[in-house]
Amino acid sequence: MRMRVERIITFIGCSVLSLLTIIIILQVIFRYVLQMPLAWSEEVSRYMMVWLVYLGSILAMMSHSHVRTNLLTNFLRDKIIGRKYINILEKIFSILYMLIIIYSGWLVIPITIFQRTPILKIPMGIVYLIIPLSAASMALFMGIELIFSIRNFGSKN
Repeated sequence: MRMRVERIITFIGCSVLSLLTIIIILQVIFRYVLQMPLAWSEEVSRYMMVWLVYLGSILAMMSHSHVRTNLLTNFLRDKIIGRKYINILEKIFSILYMLIIIYSGWLVIPITIFQRTPILKIPMGIVYLIIPLSAASMALFMGIELIFSIRNFGSKN
């Protein structure tokens, strides 16, 4: 299941990145070769980049690639039980942080749903929707990781 979700998010991210690249190349061609700049390309590429960053954050969380401080885990490297407690606390604090982001993101959407983008007239709430969606995805993943950490607490690993 995890691999399937990871593949879907990777596919969406790669699709967004490919489309973003095509749009930027088209903008360069239209602006500098044809002398007819595309009015919508900058706006679309900006919002696609925002979505791409948040999709990448989900993937980074799933592959444990986010930046983290290993001070406590390095200090407790010989104490397996201590590392396991820190690991569980780390996941709990990550979930709490994601819940704050979800809540804050949902507060922003009703405010921005009636604001429209200048060129395409897309509701800004759709652009900001990625914030609570990505945070919910990361919280769900961390919750699953937390359950596995608690279940495996007594093991020797």
